[in-house]
Amino acid sequence: MNASGLTLVKASDIARLDGVEALLERSRAIGSDERLVVHGGGNTSVKTSGTDHRGATRPLLVIKASGADLRTLDAQGVVALFLDDLRMARGRGRLDDLEMVRFLAHSRADLGPRRPSIETLLHAFLPARHIDHVHADAICALTNGPRPEATVREALGGDVAYLPYERPGFGLASAVADRASAEAVVLGHHGLVTWDDDPDAAYRRLREIVGRAERYLAARTPAPTRTAGPALGPAEAEALLLKLRGRLSRAGRRIFHVDHTGRAIADRHDASALNAAGPATADHLLRTRVNPLLVRSADEVEPAVDEAERRSLELWEEHRTSDPAAPALRDTRPAVVLVPGLGTVASGGDEKDARVIAEVAARSHAVAAQVRDAFGEAVPLSARDLYDLEYWPLELAKLGAARGRDLDGRVYVVTGAASGIGRDIALLLAERGAHLALADRDGPGASATEQAIRSAG
Repeated sequence: MNASGLTLVKASDIARLDGVEALLERSRAIGSDERLVVHGGGNTSVKTSGTDHRGATRPLLVIKASGADLRTLDAQGVVALFLDDLRMARGRGRLDDLEMVRFLAHSRADLGPRRPSIETLLHAFLPARHIDHVHADAICALTNGPRPEATVREALGGDVAYLPYERPGFGLASAVADRASAEAVVLGHHGLVTWDDDPDAAYRRLREIVGRAERYLAARTPAPTRTAGPALGPAEAEALLLKLRGRLSRAGRRIFHVDHTGRAIADRHDASALNAAGPATADHLLRTRVNPLLVRSADEVEPAVDEAERRSLELWEEHRTSDPAAPALRDTRPAVVLVPGLGTVASGGDEKDARVIAEVAARSHAVAAQVRDAFGEAVPLSARDLYDLEYWPLELAKLGAARGRDLDGRVYVVTGAASGIGRDIALLLAERGAHLALADRDGPGASATEQAIRSAG
């Protein structure tokens, strides 16, 4: 597919294809707005052409790879597939997940390591050249209330189609393609699909439709009512966090990220209802899990975590008998905890994981608040849908293989970290996955060690 007619081997080969640079620019513009997508969510594509290994010119679909982040997307984060092969799949009538994955593998036009998005067929079946799928907060707020179809029509107009929630795959791709004559398609609990043959027009259409949703919600939403109490005192916060970290670390070490802006949700009188609303979109569940908590003091931690783990176990036990894959039980510990007076506490295997979980939780909570304020109540996904997402191999693969470094989740204080043995120890611990607090009388030297660690990633 490059000038010599060889199969695409390097990302630079894909980058040279017509339309790909415009795809990458549009993707980064979308990814830079957390109200549209967060951390690996959403997908974008372009239809182009190239020369295959036989020297024949063939149509191609270049699409964001599974798990790649739109915010920083480059040619390393996209894959190329033979579009004529993909479109033949529509004549199959039906493809289950395993068949779809195999079909996509045999349709690859590049030799890169990334997997195609699980939404690849949706992009292939639509005729437009440039396609975007986002999980915009405002769109999810329209679909997560009690009358989603009527609300979408009222907010966005009759030319925007609506589809009830369906897990991504062949069936959803076919249903969206059946509505290609619409201006766009809104997916229940799953966001918005827009398209155009021109990349700039595609981006404008996306922004314009999301803008309609935002204006509709603003007109319906009064000033939110909150019971903003005082901030949690330092001693109370410390006791709660120590108790929570100890309880959640029993089955494996946990690192916390505390997002104080989460008080906007945690301090509301209806914070429990916002937690119960579940994820704003299916992709959020991958990070936030099915059992977020609300705790007010250290004394509530043990019973609250016990109850959350019990609910997770019951969800698995209730639905696994009808699941042919019979998956093993996932970690039942909650990943998100709302604490009035403190904010959102997210727990992960390391600081980065915890921070990402906190940011995704912020979007889900923001949507839940919009739905409550505009429509009075939220309608969460069914327990079966939650189970299917919690234990869906294609979605879990986005998290990637565990790093498995031997000091992941551990925190060390290194004294004398500015130079000599202390500095070398700090660098070695960080390389092996530890989280560090650096101490030294030489402040600039300790800062230099910190910078060396950050520079090394």
